[in-house]
Amino acid sequence: MIKSGQLQILSELVYSAGSTLCGKTHTVISGDSCWSIGQANSLTVAQLQSLNPSLGQNCDLTVGQILLLQPACFVEATPCGKTHAVVSGDSCWSVGQANSLTVAQLQSLNPSLGQNCDLTVGQILLMQSACSVKSTLCGKTHTVVSGDSCWSIGEANSLTVAQMQSLNPTLGQNCDLTVGQILLIQSACNGYSTGWS
Repeated sequence: MIKSGQLQILSELVYSAGSTLCGKTHTVISGDSCWSIGQANSLTVAQLQSLNPSLGQNCDLTVGQILLLQPACFVEATPCGKTHAVVSGDSCWSVGQANSLTVAQLQSLNPSLGQNCDLTVGQILLMQSACSVKSTLCGKTHTVVSGDSCWSIGEANSLTVAQMQSLNPTLGQNCDLTVGQILLIQSACNGYSTGWS
């Protein structure tokens, strides 16, 4: 439930890393539930879960989590891992320490911080690799299951690890996977194929 004085954010979201959510979004705040967010946006809980597979069967919400409320025209990456909303007094060092990250790791996960690691109150920071998500309008995907590796997924889809990383930039240099993560295997958005054959 949204309490008086709290701001509900429903807007286009653009990450400086180059991924764009061009559908309507909502940033989870204290008191929100899947039911209340769905009601406020004419969605059932099942529809909300379908648009946001990272919610899982129990529709688990985290304050600061960004939810898609309508299908995106193209989504390259969206935070589905742990996030942190910057508050007054935060520094990259303190946020990193609280989440077992170095400043360099925090900057790598959040390229918009820049070299000086500039924080803005209210800014949502990723604390672990984001999931790659694609809209229902384009591309072939693979949902990560226990035992998957970038190599095994690539091998099964005739891709190299480098090609997997190119299609899913949020995997990072170490090709970090999370069970439930949705990976782009071949992208064919707006009539242009960006996958490999």
